[in-house]
Amino acid sequence: MACTLILCSSMAMAAARSSNYLISTEVFDVGGTTARSNSYVLAGKLRDKQTGTLTNANHSLFEGFMRSVYSFFRPTPQPPALAAIQPKNGFNDQSISATITGANFRSGIITKLTKSGESDILASNIIVNSATRLSCQFNLTGKTIGYWDLTVTNDDGKTATLPQAFSIQSPSITVTKPVSNTPNPFNPQAGATTIKYSLSKDADIIIYLYNIRGERIWQYVASAGQTGGKLGENEVLWDGITTFKQIASSGVYIVTVNVQDGANVRTLSKSKIAIIK
Repeated sequence: MACTLILCSSMAMAAARSSNYLISTEVFDVGGTTARSNSYVLAGKLRDKQTGTLTNANHSLFEGFMRSVYSFFRPTPQPPALAAIQPKNGFNDQSISATITGANFRSGIITKLTKSGESDILASNIIVNSATRLSCQFNLTGKTIGYWDLTVTNDDGKTATLPQAFSIQSPSITVTKPVSNTPNPFNPQAGATTIKYSLSKDADIIIYLYNIRGERIWQYVASAGQTGGKLGENEVLWDGITTFKQIASSGVYIVTVNVQDGANVRTLSKSKIAIIK
């Protein structure tokens, strides 16, 4: 006659029952020291005592069977949880090293950045430092600009997602040689002045010129790779004529070199231009 041994989460032996019989909990004496591993907890075994023979009209259980029973409790693995990622952004011309914090991280965890309509960015060189911290690398080269979700999946398939946790941005661009102009001061009636600056890489550039009242009187637009928007030194001429087709008056003007990043314009460098007639 087969029977089913029912265990409870308190790690105490419950009852064994079938359609034909019931053994009450008083029959068992679990006792003993608890033993643990990553997979199970051994709550103890029946103490070596005379239990006698359990008999009814349908079955008999002898004490040898009772002494062989062990009580096991297998804890349910908890799903991972995410708290943060550092850094929170990176440029799409580089690989970055990241640290992720949370809870219940396990060896074999899979880490990735996800974005609707885009291929996942799988992390490499994942090191689980503890159940609450891991380090990894993401290759962002050529990936789409914008916010990405962070997802981790343990080896048991349980997963966690931190929405819009990471931002991929345009490659960083800097002015390696500040903006200046020659000659300065200059007289438009005698010739143009040359606005000079150097860029760390090709970029869409806009040059703005303002009068002392902060009014924009001239601009120059250069696409990435063209004069004014190319890697290295750039030279742009201004002949002193404003957008309004007038010769600029004597005075001091502010020139700014700006990078165009989508709908955003960011100033990289600025200087002063003086006109003397």
